[in-house]
Amino acid sequence: MPVRITREYMSFFLTKDVTSKSQSSTPVLCLKALSYCAAIAAISAYSMGMHYEDADPLFGGGTRVVDYVPSDQDRAERFWWVFLILAPSAVYGIHKAREFSHYDKIIERAKKKKH
Repeated sequence: MPVRITREYMSFFLTKDVTSKSQSSTPVLCLKALSYCAAIAAISAYSMGMHYEDADPLFGGGTRVVDYVPSDQDRAERFWWVFLILAPSAVYGIHKAREFSHYDKIIERAKKKKH
């Protein structure tokens, strides 16, 4: 459970930070965020059933061990599970960043009118 919550917060804050610095339109940012979520989900689905043993924490290495060979259906389910966890929080992060940037623009205009 804590890992899932960490993933959701990470995708939310990452997209929020990137969006606040970007000048792209919202649909373009949503497509980028969804493609990044899909890439992470694909990597997660591909590496399902494998892990490394006897790996040095600093220099890596070790032996790749295949615990079991997942079926295509298992990999597809894993892909959609990870994607559906990451995607809503990423899109929500874009929405919140756009909302905050809109308020920042309003405040800047108000400050300019005062001077």
